[in-house]
Amino acid sequence: MSATCIYGTIFNNIKTVENSIKSVFDPSYSIIIVDNYSNDGTWEKLQEVKKEYNLSLLRQRSSRGKGRAYALAQCPENSLTAYFDLDVSYNENFHKAIKSGLKELLLFGPTMTFIQSKGEVIKTGSWRDLNYGEDIEFLSRQKISITFPLFIGRNEEIGIKDLHIEREKIFKIMEN
Repeated sequence: MSATCIYGTIFNNIKTVENSIKSVFDPSYSIIIVDNYSNDGTWEKLQEVKKEYNLSLLRQRSSRGKGRAYALAQCPENSLTAYFDLDVSYNENFHKAIKSGLKELLLFGPTMTFIQSKGEVIKTGSWRDLNYGEDIEFLSRQKISITFPLFIGRNEEIGIKDLHIEREKIFKIMEN
């Protein structure tokens, strides 16, 4: 069985970061997080929980897309990868999908993730330097053969209603 690597990027999500990490944690996974120089205590919280969840933490000024690309590059070679958002608390369906044995799977619902080998993701150009719509742009370049509507998590900070609008406001602040 190949290694599994869960990766993401974060900026100012101190309220949700620990629950999000706890929800994706599995002792057999590598978890790689790129912090975009958060200034609300998020980085310090990550340092605090690093050992408990066996995290690899990096800091880089970046858009969400560029941060995800940097995190993905740190995943072990030949690993099965899945990205996650650190303002989402994931449920057992997230883990079931990863452990399903499928080598490629797009899960969508209120939140989404894409499971694929690191090599295949890099072959299609990895993540672009975008702050908005980076996941849609990324997914449009993937050769997705299996999609599955499945509730895998809930945004803890914002809820469902205005998820993308509110999330974009956070990253707009970051750009200024």
